[in-house]
Amino acid sequence: MMENLMSLITRHVRCEYPEIGRNLLDISFITSSENHTYRLNCGENKYSLRLQRPGYHSREEIQAELRFVEILNDRNIKTARPVSTSSGENVSIVSAPGGDILVSIFEWIDGEHPTPEKNLEVYGQLGLVMGTMHNISESITPFFYDKRPSWNFDRIIGDNSVWGSWYQSNYVSRPQENLVKRSIYEIQKRLHEYHGEKIYGLIHADMRPTNIIVRNNELVIIDFDDCCHSWYMFDIAASASFLEHDYKVIDWLNELLHNYLTVRKLNQDDLDILPYFIAMRRIQLMAWYFSHINSDFAKTLGHEWFECSYNVIERILQGEFNLSL
Repeated sequence: MMENLMSLITRHVRCEYPEIGRNLLDISFITSSENHTYRLNCGENKYSLRLQRPGYHSREEIQAELRFVEILNDRNIKTARPVSTSSGENVSIVSAPGGDILVSIFEWIDGEHPTPEKNLEVYGQLGLVMGTMHNISESITPFFYDKRPSWNFDRIIGDNSVWGSWYQSNYVSRPQENLVKRSIYEIQKRLHEYHGEKIYGLIHADMRPTNIIVRNNELVIIDFDDCCHSWYMFDIAASASFLEHDYKVIDWLNELLHNYLTVRKLNQDDLDILPYFIAMRRIQLMAWYFSHINSDFAKTLGHEWFECSYNVIERILQGEFNLSL
């Protein structure tokens, strides 16, 4: 099966991306989550190829994602630029036995993902990047209406959430279920009270260290696959995805906020609701786990991670997750 897929990818690249295909030496698998990602080795040059999970995004939605990436790059936010086909398309289609698969190719970014001991420094740099990105988003969001999904309460942890339910009986005790339900009620209540002209726009929605590459002391942001219309503070919360239980995360986020404020304004209402967006994201990730239980990353999680999730939510409800401007 894998050999047949590799053959399909090879033929597709040589046909649709001849500049890459004529120098293609080999293809190697990188990772699988929402999509399958491969490295194209072309000797001196390398590229990243993404096979889109069928049904996750339409071709038009992916084209909008890649346009967002290009706009950010043009405005000095470092990203992996998409590569076009010989006909100028940034999304191509490979015909596979199970149906058509959407394909995107990106320039390869040499560098390293941040290590935990570097997180304080990286989150500080991320504050500048994210604040600048949100300023850019304000000016371009109207052009992306209806072109990218909206992640509101209902789509994040509500009845129509993107990744389904956070609840599985063999992982959640009755007291834990009640805790999460109480936090959901509190999140929804606070969202109803959270208003402003500059709180919602086109965001990355997963700018955690795994989606950051450090190259020559600069941050390169990758994997915009989940970019959507949502709250800017949710974007900040999502930068701590899967790390919310680490007690150092408060220091990391305070460092992010300190530098964010040098390029973009926040008020006390923004700061007050941020812990609840962190709880919201953690609950969303619980649902992600169940919908991706066979993925490589999900296999590294388990009951211990869920126990940590409840601890994070409890701390937030008790007002112990203190962030400061």
